[in-house]
Amino acid sequence: MMSAGRGPLKKKSPVPHLVLAILLSLLLAACGSDSAATADAPLNGSGEVVAQLNDFTDYSQSLTAVDYNIGASSPALGTAHMGGDNAYSRTVWSSSPEVPADGVYPAGTILLKETFTWENGVKSYASAGGLMAMVKRGGDFNADFGGWEWFILSPDLTQIVDRGGENVMGGMCNGCHDNAGLSSDGDDYVFAHPLEVAAAASDFADYATWTQIADVSGANALLGMAHKADDPTAQRRIYSRSPLGNPDAALGGYPKGTMLVKEITQGGAVTEITAMVKRGGAFNPDNGNWEWFMLDPATLDIMDRGADLMMGMCNGCHAQALEADKGLDNVFKHEGDLFNNFAEAPAAPQLPTPDPAPAIDGAALFLANCNMCHFGNGIGSGGTDKTGKTAQEITDAIASIPMMSGFSSLSAEEIQAIAVALAP
Repeated sequence: MMSAGRGPLKKKSPVPHLVLAILLSLLLAACGSDSAATADAPLNGSGEVVAQLNDFTDYSQSLTAVDYNIGASSPALGTAHMGGDNAYSRTVWSSSPEVPADGVYPAGTILLKETFTWENGVKSYASAGGLMAMVKRGGDFNADFGGWEWFILSPDLTQIVDRGGENVMGGMCNGCHDNAGLSSDGDDYVFAHPLEVAAAASDFADYATWTQIADVSGANALLGMAHKADDPTAQRRIYSRSPLGNPDAALGGYPKGTMLVKEITQGGAVTEITAMVKRGGAFNPDNGNWEWFMLDPATLDIMDRGADLMMGMCNGCHAQALEADKGLDNVFKHEGDLFNNFAEAPAAPQLPTPDPAPAIDGAALFLANCNMCHFGNGIGSGGTDKTGKTAQEITDAIASIPMMSGFSSLSAEEIQAIAVALAP
């Protein structure tokens, strides 16, 4: 888990734990339910916030998305949370999107991380740790690691699979988050969010093995004179390192760490290579946080890079891709992009209009169920005339007269239909 702040890792306070617990209890009592995300989390006798399953079940509404990244975008992850797999994205949600001024999160703070990919267009969570959370429990709990409690949740949010302090994941949660301040300028065992991905030349070294999402040639009105568009023989190939990165508008478009490379060949030789990387953080905020690159076609070294590469031409050109018919999140449509291509959005399924329910034949019901005693005109063998009886009166009779109890299976609609048939 990571947070938007910067600053040194906060160490454990020398104030005795008992004093801290008392102060924490007083503070929470004064605050009441100001934190909607933890309003249902009770305090135990030690002044700890003990999260329950219902504190997580509506996280996409009660928490704020503070990060969305993909693949090997953070060296701090290693292989945790599928950090080495470019098919997997991660979204981090927080009840405290702004880091507290003192760098220490209050008790009751919730951060939740999704780790998922897309299989045939369906969101699919990682089989191990697809949904995990950390809650600032406080008190004496896990005191050497900021009072945080770690959670493994079932992806359908029907159960807490595991929870605790140093025991969870064999202590891996404690150990990893102990590095938050060192590896990402995080605070209080929480990594910095949103993540900022500063790509290196080594990130592009194997681009030719990435997924090719376009292979085109000839003029393109959107390109103007860029990318050798004036040469009808020039071939333009686009490669994506993370083809399963969904440009979710609600999360700011493509996940941080998304990398696209454009290779131009002329006469069989590579003559130009450019790249764009979703850097994130506070980088190039007016242009989707994208960083632009010029690579050396011979060595793949970075020749130039930045937010205003080519005197802002990259920003200007790719701004056209913000138009829905041209692209998404500053990225133009490409045939091979699973989420951003030229296919028309599928029409909403047209469900067949159900046939209206057939009208209930009250007269037929009367003949089948009542005529044996009351005859066709509603006058029974004992002279009990049912003509004009209401549905309620018939219902009461079925409930109170033993000989009529066998008709209790008649529905309210059927009884009403019989009453209509008996109307004078």
